[in-house]
Amino acid sequence: MKRLVPSLLLPVLLSFGTPLSAEITPQTKAPQKKTQVPVPEAAKAYDQAYAEMQKKAYATALPLYEKALALTPDRAEIWNEYAICLRNLRRFPAAVRAGWRAIQLDGGKTMQPWNAQANTLMEVHEWKAAKACLEKVEALHKDGPFVARGWLNLVFRMMAAGESEGIVDLCRRATNLDPGNSLAWIDLGQAQAFVRIDAKEAAGNIEKGLALAEQQKDAPRVKYATQLLKNVKAGEVIAPPVAPGRSWQSIPTTLQNLPEADASRIALLPAVDHHFTLAGGGVLSMALPET
Repeated sequence: MKRLVPSLLLPVLLSFGTPLSAEITPQTKAPQKKTQVPVPEAAKAYDQAYAEMQKKAYATALPLYEKALALTPDRAEIWNEYAICLRNLRRFPAAVRAGWRAIQLDGGKTMQPWNAQANTLMEVHEWKAAKACLEKVEALHKDGPFVARGWLNLVFRMMAAGESEGIVDLCRRATNLDPGNSLAWIDLGQAQAFVRIDAKEAAGNIEKGLALAEQQKDAPRVKYATQLLKNVKAGEVIAPPVAPGRSWQSIPTTLQNLPEADASRIALLPAVDHHFTLAGGGVLSMALPET
């Protein structure tokens, strides 16, 4: 996760840019009420939270992000990192809510919160909403290889969940964005085989990806493509493996798209539908607290 702003090392700045004394002149007095945000404290909490998240100490980072947000609730970058932290703690409804708030405060102007939100929405199998977020990323970010990886991630997650609608077109989108990406061609062939499109065409695309991987000396992809090609030609199942016990949570309908009102004020349900993938196939669902 790439941080969106420099480390906050200047405690004399309010909201990361406005001097504390900007509105205090010889003609005015500093307000006596203790309503000013203690910016050094917020900056310290934010930096500590980021440091903990870099160490993957998400449970330690979470209350530090919450402290920073309580002191500076209008910072999109803090909401975005907070959402990523919640996602890694697998608190998905809260993560989606925080992600939308980051986008609202950012004004939809940068790709980072859209990209983070797409990844969170993939975790809860909200494919349509994740696709909409990735389309924003593609519109805002002109790095073709980066955007292509996002589309391929979505396709892989969909296939692992048994979802096939639109995956071939998404793979073609990735090959157009990054034609030298061996995985894009391999995944295109796998997606075609997954939806049972012409097996010969599917094998041809995997072979193209295999050739690129060999040229690039990418041994893991060569091995992956070789086995996949063998399976496709044999007419075997080529869906990605699903880890038993992997779970996701449903999110409220009010959070399935960007809300018009302040997302942070949307109430979360006391119980959330948790869905668990079973080793023998199928899914077990039960209503439990988010945590």
